[in-house]
Amino acid sequence: MDSSPFSSRIGTNYSPTDEELVQIRNLLPEPAAKLATLQKDMDRIQDIYKDLARQHEALSRDIEGHRALLTSPIRRLPVYIIQEIFTRCLPTEHNPMMSRHESPVLLARICSGWRHIALSTPTLWASIYIVIPSGVTLGVYPSSEAWDDWMASSLDVVHKRTAGVKEWLGRSGGCPLDITIYDRQQSRQTRFHLYDSFIDAIIGLSRRWRKATFNLPSAHLRRVIELAESDVPLLQSLTIRGPHADNEYFGGLLPASTFWMDSKIIRAPCLHDFSFSKFTEDPAKLPLKWSQMTSISLSDVGWGSQANMTLSKIAWLLQSCPQLVSCHLDVTSVAWEIETHSGKTLIRLPHLRRLCIHSGRTDLSSFFESLEVPSLQHLKFHTCRYGPTAALLSLLPRTGTIRSLDIDPHFLSREDFLRCLQHCPRLTSVTIQTSYHIDDHISINRPPHEPPQILDDNFLNLLTTPDDHGNILAPYLEELECYKDAFFSDTGLLEFIKAKNSCMIGVARLKRISVAFERTQMTPMVEEIVSLLKGGLQVRISYDPRISTVPSFPVSYGLSDTFIDAMFHSERDPSF
Repeated sequence: MDSSPFSSRIGTNYSPTDEELVQIRNLLPEPAAKLATLQKDMDRIQDIYKDLARQHEALSRDIEGHRALLTSPIRRLPVYIIQEIFTRCLPTEHNPMMSRHESPVLLARICSGWRHIALSTPTLWASIYIVIPSGVTLGVYPSSEAWDDWMASSLDVVHKRTAGVKEWLGRSGGCPLDITIYDRQQSRQTRFHLYDSFIDAIIGLSRRWRKATFNLPSAHLRRVIELAESDVPLLQSLTIRGPHADNEYFGGLLPASTFWMDSKIIRAPCLHDFSFSKFTEDPAKLPLKWSQMTSISLSDVGWGSQANMTLSKIAWLLQSCPQLVSCHLDVTSVAWEIETHSGKTLIRLPHLRRLCIHSGRTDLSSFFESLEVPSLQHLKFHTCRYGPTAALLSLLPRTGTIRSLDIDPHFLSREDFLRCLQHCPRLTSVTIQTSYHIDDHISINRPPHEPPQILDDNFLNLLTTPDDHGNILAPYLEELECYKDAFFSDTGLLEFIKAKNSCMIGVARLKRISVAFERTQMTPMVEEIVSLLKGGLQVRISYDPRISTVPSFPVSYGLSDTFIDAMFHSERDPSF
């Protein structure tokens, strides 16, 4: 419409006359028709473009799919190799939880192909970690108004979780089973049927049990305890952790004196790993096949039952287990008297590699003198007795094989602590933590003053600086954990880490360090620590006590704090 006589008037405030209005109306029909034609052409071309775009997208999808077949090696792997990879994805520090956040449930949520493979691989479902949801929680007891609501919530979770357990184990085929059941509360207030639901889910599979761990009160395990030897032909490991059955505590239901001594399950033909905590019975009277035991753990002796774990009984127990590889024992004394071991009988344990002793107030000097442990590599020794140097120094000089030492130097002088380290020339790991049950009324030989500050910058210097003879204390040290009495300065700790990682001749590089300070941070060192992490160093340094909230019924109860921190502190929706 460039020839329109009104072109110059467009966009102005010009008001046409009546005659001009007629002229304008006569000009519009032809360009309007042309506009309609152009719109039709545009719509047609747009349809063509959309069709071409759809073809392009479909063809691109097909091409990318075919390229994926060429560039994804895992697609070419045989199913049995994928199954092996899946199996190696299972957690190694605990049985798999019923959670979508880790294998095997996680593997079944990737794609339909992987789901089919995961669900049809029995070994993925042959181990399980079960948490019992208890209605007893902080501030919620039968007398409280919230009790009924909590119990209803517990029962709802129980029904769903037991159904999940049955479905899980139903996928395990005929594989040997590793089962852990954990109750966080372990309280007499928890109703029996909460436990019975889970026991029902696993008791029928007892012939396939290989490892069984029960973190439950013993009173709720009577059906397990009554299993015959023939009911558990594959059982190799049995762990019992939880309050023992007490006749008065559990309303006279069971006689505590013969609860486990009459057990049949611990006579299992293949049982060689036995762990029992919070017990009240005499372990010497348990019908275990002591001669085939390779791992024994007897800890947390019940109050009023100290006579069952005296030093003389411990000596007898060790003499009865010549195949021991790992041993964890709590040694108690009778009637608050100090018991000593005569040391006349040699206790030879040629295969023992790991020894953990909590000695209370007992003097273990003569007992350690009786030990012959040529293969010992890991020693944990905690006591409530001040001045236990004689006990340690009667053992350490005769081994020479110790690689890890876990001790509380609170009961040692600085000189004695350093002597202990000097007697461990192959030491690669040192852990400093508090001995449990430390209290004034159960500690003897207390010095008239507070123990010296052993773990200070001077101690760190000894680990990196040669003495007058050119020797460095614990030159092969790779791991240092200190959870008590850490008097290092921030600067001193940082310099120690740098020195250990400076490729010093004859000094091993530090792989892991964990320090818990009971103070606030004085010197910022995050940036320098981060630069050291690039070399693979693991560092955990804490200053303030950590307060964490725990969900009501998470499937991760009972696992290590580190593992929970990494993955499950925020979990509130279990997979089952």
